Amino acid sequence: MSGGIGARIGFVSAVAILAFTGVLGLRNVVRGWSMARGPLQTAAMIGVFLYGFFGLVSAYGAIRKRQWVTWTTVAWGASTLFVVIAGLYAFYPGLATTLNLSVETIVVTLLALLVLVGVRVEFDGDR
Repeated sequence: MSGGIGARIGFVSAVAILAFTGVLGLRNVVRGWSMARGPLQTAAMIGVFLYGFFGLVSAYGAIRKRQWVTWTTVAWGASTLFVVIAGLYAFYPGLATTLNLSVETIVVTLLALLVLVGVRVEFDGDR
């Protein structure tokens, strides 16, 4: 691995975030599926399952140094962003203001980009 200790910290942090959100997402779907009422809440729960699934798959792929981890991490980020937006509208419609949505979208997008950079750092020296 190239890049030194900073790259190693970024990689370990990215894998930890992916694994944690993966376990948390799948756990929340198992426990909360019956609470989904209506199509928007059901869509949000499907999104939770997807970010859980893609989080675990991406963590595994990053640890095993698989090239496809880029695409699964992008799918994790997209499904996480979808859940933030759909979940806010579905479960807390009173809080779905333009400011809240803007801030949450920016924060989740930046987190997803940082995780993507963290898992990709592992492959920069392999090319």
